[in-house]
Amino acid sequence: MIKDNIKLNGWQSWSSCGKLPRIRIPVNRYSPFGEKEVSVDSSRGGSLKPLVAGWCSWHAFGVDINEEKIISQAKWIAENRKVAPLEYVLVDDGWAQWGDWLLPDKRKFPGGLEFISQEIKKLGLKPGLWIAPFLVHPKSVLAKEHPEYLVKDKKGKLANGLVFHRLFSPRKRWILDIRKQEARAYLVSALKVIIEEWGFEMLKLDFLYAQHFNPEYDSSQIPDSLFGEFLVNIKNLYPQVYT
Repeated sequence: MIKDNIKLNGWQSWSSCGKLPRIRIPVNRYSPFGEKEVSVDSSRGGSLKPLVAGWCSWHAFGVDINEEKIISQAKWIAENRKVAPLEYVLVDDGWAQWGDWLLPDKRKFPGGLEFISQEIKKLGLKPGLWIAPFLVHPKSVLAKEHPEYLVKDKKGKLANGLVFHRLFSPRKRWILDIRKQEARAYLVSALKVIIEEWGFEMLKLDFLYAQHFNPEYDSSQIPDSLFGEFLVNIKNLYPQVYT
């Protein structure tokens, strides 16, 4: 890989993986591997997805969402297509505990996520769903029942994937170790339910940097490979789903 290409492409769209500044805030916007970062040459071409338009619950309600709010918003969009020509309605963070992607919050969504998806479709719109596939809430069922799925640091403690919050708040999210077959199988089963049973047609995949902050790695080669395999698997299994 040409070093100039690496610096040009950066680790994320807003940051450089080349020479790091002395102060790196937010931490997650910079590769933990610096100049050892392995990058992909984005100049090789390839087709781009068509642009789509939709409404995302995060920008209106944050995590304070529920069945009534989502359906009400979807109905307004359906009734005002000339004013707001939107195609998707995306249910963002707040529908489940991080990691418990098969256990929607019944207090917020008593009818379940399949009901929400179907109601959106009845209105002539396409349903989308947010998940952070690589991060797990400490109080989640997954963390309690399968701690062996989670990444540990060199001291044997669970590694916090919310790297920005390590210094500034006690907020924690553990990292799902997708090197482990069981952890990968869990994600595959969750996506199968979300797409095939609940009927969602868009996935908003968030906090995808998490694998790169596994303290065992000293270069990006392994997490790049794991991350790439995860995305390719979704593309191959569900080419009709917009990600």
